[in-house]
Amino acid sequence: MFTYQHFIWLGFSVCFIVGFYFLFEKKLKLNLKQFFFVGGCILFVLEFISTFSMVWFLPYHPSNPLGQKGFFAPYIQPKDFPLHLCSVQFAVYWFAAKAKPETQRKFAVYCYPTGMFGGLMALLMPIVFDYTGLEKWFWHPNYYCFFLIHSFLIYAGWHLGWERKEIKFHFKDFIRCGLTIFMVGALSVLVNSAFTVVTRNPQTGVPETIVSNSNLFFTADVCLPGLKITKLWQWYLYMIGLVFTIFLVPALFFLPYHFLDKKEAQAALENPSVEPVPNLENQESETSTSNIAD
Repeated sequence: MFTYQHFIWLGFSVCFIVGFYFLFEKKLKLNLKQFFFVGGCILFVLEFISTFSMVWFLPYHPSNPLGQKGFFAPYIQPKDFPLHLCSVQFAVYWFAAKAKPETQRKFAVYCYPTGMFGGLMALLMPIVFDYTGLEKWFWHPNYYCFFLIHSFLIYAGWHLGWERKEIKFHFKDFIRCGLTIFMVGALSVLVNSAFTVVTRNPQTGVPETIVSNSNLFFTADVCLPGLKITKLWQWYLYMIGLVFTIFLVPALFFLPYHFLDKKEAQAALENPSVEPVPNLENQESETSTSNIAD
């Protein structure tokens, strides 16, 4: 982290974000349904390449009959499964593309803070350097996919939060967002345990050491460099910190909408008789139509 390779990729990421901005804001100009669908397709393709670029091709164990015949088989480590908070976004985008407008707003409530904050944290603390290997920092496809995915999520979070005027957020939306992340995070503890390989005491059968594990949603291992957990109470304390962060971060992202709601409510009280501003484009088209008819 924060090696010269990392800073180079951060520079690439800035270029990726600017590129996504010009592509979607200046060229494509999609409606919300199209934006979710195209965004989901982009994320799916990148996740697909990222996952299958991490395939190991290993020989069977000699105790296996296939191993005795010299057979090999593909293997993907559980930590490389597309089940992290940012990895599952492609499915969220596709569900949102098929949903009704009000349901699309609920999906946007989730995608706005998780995209911006999750994407930013991933760029600042890229696990790809540990998972893929620093020696492959420039040529391995997983690097390009990792930084492209999180760059897109940062742009998409900003787009949904501030560019889409038809999506009206409220401060209380942070509760729904936090509860969604909390439930998925709690589920990840079970998923991580299912993917964990342990050694057991041959006499008692009690688990003793972990051979390998997954760290989906960072609930199995510390995501902050320099921290080391060796006691169960430390893990519980770490989880409490994660839960606090899960609700604090969305609250900060939705806080500006609290002041916008107050400003709109104050304006409505001061000017109760003020009618909403008419749609100038529709007004002009109606005027031109009447002129043609005359």
